[in-house]
Amino acid sequence: MTKDQLIPVEIECDPYLNHRGVFMIPINGEEWRKIHTSIFGKYPKLPEKTSSLQEFAEAFDLLEYQKARNYIVRYLSMQSASSNDFQRLFSERFVSQENADKVISEFQTMGYINDAEWLESFVRSQ
Repeated sequence: MTKDQLIPVEIECDPYLNHRGVFMIPINGEEWRKIHTSIFGKYPKLPEKTSSLQEFAEAFDLLEYQKARNYIVRYLSMQSASSNDFQRLFSERFVSQENADKVISEFQTMGYINDAEWLESFVRSQ
């Protein structure tokens, strides 16, 4: 067994630590990650019934990826944006760099994020 499997994991999302849409996720009393309500919602549901920190982290990573995808869909339904805009937005909203890159790349491949078209449209509008 690894060290992570031996440590009891107490996972809680304390709404009292909410400040301008930011929740802190403490694990065993120490800050683990921050999350933003624009990605996870006002009442975030985190992975439950995990037996180790590693298992929780993997489940959280998948959840964050899905939430980041949903965020891009909602955002693009209102306005277009460049990949740099999404990098900045994800950074401000505490999305891991790995998930941000994966989601942005996926939407570029599908054609929903196209920096050349976005720039052309921006120049025309100015």
